[in-house]
Amino acid sequence: LRAFDSLAESNQLQTKPEFVFVCVNKRMTAKFFSGDNLQRGLGNPDQGTVVCDEITTGKDFYLISQKTTQGSATPTHYFVLNHFVNVDGNYVDRVDSIPSDFMQSLQIFTYKLCYMYYNWSGSIKVPSAIQYAHKLSNLIGDRWRPNNQMIPHKAFESYKSLYFI
Repeated sequence: LRAFDSLAESNQLQTKPEFVFVCVNKRMTAKFFSGDNLQRGLGNPDQGTVVCDEITTGKDFYLISQKTTQGSATPTHYFVLNHFVNVDGNYVDRVDSIPSDFMQSLQIFTYKLCYMYYNWSGSIKVPSAIQYAHKLSNLIGDRWRPNNQMIPHKAFESYKSLYFI
């Protein structure tokens, strides 16, 4: 936020953008089911199902981004930590008063990001940026040694790609 403040002060930035910090938990024990137990039986909810009422605080939601054909669907939990908005040139945290239309836009955006993963044509469990960060952190954790530099192969220099996926 300080970097954006300094850009605005030096007139390199016309308006200060909003910032949203979201915590994503993909290892949930919560399970959701759809259907009528008496007539059709219970089944998994459809992909794209968002649970944002009754069991949430208004700052969080559950998203089932994948179609589950075996077993039960496990949702991903998204919790908004901070929502900084520009008020009279200063950033103010408005996490306690997030508008419902903003949360709905965030839910749709999050669901669409689950389709943006390069290695899979369908939807994945978490948004693509989180999956890329997970893959890169695993690469660094598995291969990094203190006295050994990690340099990508020369063939990757000509490509602007995510070689670590």
